[in-house]
Amino acid sequence: MLRPLLLLALLAPAAAAQNSVTLQPTADTHLQDINPGSNFGASQTIWFGRGSFFGLGNVRTLVRFDLSGLPADPRIIRRATFSAWQHSTEAAAGGLDCELHAATAAWTEAGATWNNQPSYDARVWDVAYVGDSFYTGWIDWDATELVREHATGALANLGWLFRMSFETAGASRLGYFHSREYAADPSKRLKLTIELFDILLTHGPLVSGQATVLNASSVTPGRQVFFARSGSGLGSYSVPQLGVTLDLNNPSLIGSAQANGQGQASVAFAIPPAAAGRSVWLQACANGELSNWTAQVVQ
Repeated sequence: MLRPLLLLALLAPAAAAQNSVTLQPTADTHLQDINPGSNFGASQTIWFGRGSFFGLGNVRTLVRFDLSGLPADPRIIRRATFSAWQHSTEAAAGGLDCELHAATAAWTEAGATWNNQPSYDARVWDVAYVGDSFYTGWIDWDATELVREHATGALANLGWLFRMSFETAGASRLGYFHSREYAADPSKRLKLTIELFDILLTHGPLVSGQATVLNASSVTPGRQVFFARSGSGLGSYSVPQLGVTLDLNNPSLIGSAQANGQGQASVAFAIPPAAAGRSVWLQACANGELSNWTAQVVQ
């Protein structure tokens, strides 16, 4: 249990801050194989799916966000969720898989067509079901790892391409969504929500019988930072006194330290000799602030 952390927690009202930003696309459009030379970039409706049963052919979708303001260290990115509001569909029950890929060539909203569509990375970053006529509302793709790749520059941000997993399959599902041009309710346009950790946790190798130093940076100066560990993996552990929820399962307190004027705090972590070969999950928190978690096998 994390009782020591609860007892030592600051008793001031929890900040309960959520460090997140919501972006709207800088460009979006869809492409049709049966209209290979047509561009739909100015439309207020954007399609995801496949409509061959309805004479609408295969559809691919292009979306791009300005990610230039992301932190370079991907560990600070907690979660990135791409969301699209499905307002109507073709008349078919159940959805089909729509894949998220990274585009690997340049394209423009006003110029992209099926004929000149960009190439894309074969990796599937996430899949979501589209085209279910019994559902209207938000459909989400987990873009966390893809956004982290863009943040580090390991993958150039040339936008994303969505396509059905089986473009030659007999079934077809086509969903209609609100593009960035949709004027009636801007809150239902395509969006990307990026949640950031407040604190960056780093440390050296974990070696049995030795001590390592856990470092927290980007903390609000003067706040007490609590360092926790778990030997049983990830989970959800609420610390209401601090207004945060740790991502650790059954965590225990390692120690605490006050952040200095540069927002940095450190504690020593002594690794027991018998811990070799075991996995350890680590995380830090302060009042209303949460760090990234790390996982490492003790050497």
